[in-house]
Amino acid sequence: MRFSIIAICLVALGCVRAPVVDQQYTANVYQKDIEDQLGITRARQRQEVCSRLPAPAIAMSTAQVLSSCWGKPDHAAESITAQGKQAVWSYPEGYVYLSDGTVTKIVTSR
Repeated sequence: MRFSIIAICLVALGCVRAPVVDQQYTANVYQKDIEDQLGITRARQRQEVCSRLPAPAIAMSTAQVLSSCWGKPDHAAESITAQGKQAVWSYPEGYVYLSDGTVTKIVTSR
């Protein structure tokens, strides 16, 4: 009983305030969460990187593609054929086809 009276007095006198919620901060966190879920944040990051690094090109090595603006692939598939080792790397921007560690074909998506 004594505690509740003291608490009421403190709030009434303005000694203690209710926590203030920063609505702008909350809105920014919410928007960032939605953008992350939709992949928008990643797309923006890729655009920034592509303004500084080269895009994948024919005859690049696997190391050069990894250090290009597309970076590490989202998915990769490899096969071994009579012609050698074949690989397909999948990106949001498209696909990179490699033959024995060298880019032979690039298919971009729009």
